[in-house]
Amino acid sequence: MGRNSTGANTVYGINRIEMKDLIKWGYFKKYANYNSTLSWTSGSRISMEVVNQLEESSIRLIYTITDNYSGEKTDINYKVWIERVPSNLGKGNVLYFICPFTHKKSRTLYRTYGSHYFKSREAYKRRIYYDSQLASKLYVTSERYRTAEAKLEKLYLSKRRKQTTFKGKPTKHNLKLEALERKVEWLDNISTQTMYYWLKRKGLKF
Repeated sequence: MGRNSTGANTVYGINRIEMKDLIKWGYFKKYANYNSTLSWTSGSRISMEVVNQLEESSIRLIYTITDNYSGEKTDINYKVWIERVPSNLGKGNVLYFICPFTHKKSRTLYRTYGSHYFKSREAYKRRIYYDSQLASKLYVTSERYRTAEAKLEKLYLSKRRKQTTFKGKPTKHNLKLEALERKVEWLDNISTQTMYYWLKRKGLKF
């Protein structure tokens, strides 16, 4: 795995690990251990060991960093803990990475700006931009989706000890959360459709 660029970087132009992808690939469906490989279009790839047990949920990331100038190789091997937060809607848990540097919850880990490690956006001193801030209007919907998703995560985290119903009726907090969940799903679909249309116009496959 080569060293990332040190220029202004965007969330879609760098190596990242997203919790929603790991869930989609079935790593957290049942209590078991998995060995897998993650790869990116840049050619970078890493080995990943998933531990999903009652007493521990974590991923171990194993890869080698090659310096683009000296050719020196550095072996990297570390664990990222997973925390489960009960869903406000009573439908299972919401899973978060615990950033190895900030120790805060995050749904996505990034490796950029010369870092040897995957970590949350907050762990970087330099800003990781959304594509819409540096590129064309094509990515505006994607940024809206990410913004809505971030708000949804905050609502999930702030729901602790809050009732979902009062006198048999949904609380305002619960109604707001449900509305935001629908918005995130809608924006996700629109973002995918927009990207598909743009790629089709360029003659590229989605």
